[in-house]
Amino acid sequence: MPAREEPDLLRAIDRGEIAPIYCLHGPERFLIDRTVAALRRKILGAEGDSSGLNCELFDLKETALVEVVAAARTLPMFAKQRLVIARGLEQVKADALEPLTGYAGHPNPSTCLVLLAEKIDGLCAPFWLCARPAVCTSLRGSRIASWVRSSPAKPKRAA
Repeated sequence: MPAREEPDLLRAIDRGEIAPIYCLHGPERFLIDRTVAALRRKILGAEGDSSGLNCELFDLKETALVEVVAAARTLPMFAKQRLVIARGLEQVKADALEPLTGYAGHPNPSTCLVLLAEKIDGLCAPFWLCARPAVCTSLRGSRIASWVRSSPAKPKRAA
């Protein structure tokens, strides 16, 4: 599946087309954060899940991928979906990706697993058959104007 650009992905999320697995990567932290915020709003609601029952955040520097996959397999509590976010995928060694490859073959349909990375060079090919990668490239020069025009949600001006 080819990588999608951020505005296309935001439109799909807004329509409720939520994939079971996303891999958001690239140097533009603002675009990654904006996409995660859109997923959080769509899955957990405008208020978010204040109890924390249906949203878990992991740092892959400190947490094994097997724990992230176990959280992704957990069913939601008092909701239709749950959100599991894992930062630092680029730091996981190739031989430690096996749990993710297995999960990608049969993801939990009630969980959205979001993997965040700066670079994803050479990560596990079978995984990419199931994940929806999205590239968040730098906003520079003419790309800023085209991004503003294609962005689905325009900021409201203060009164």
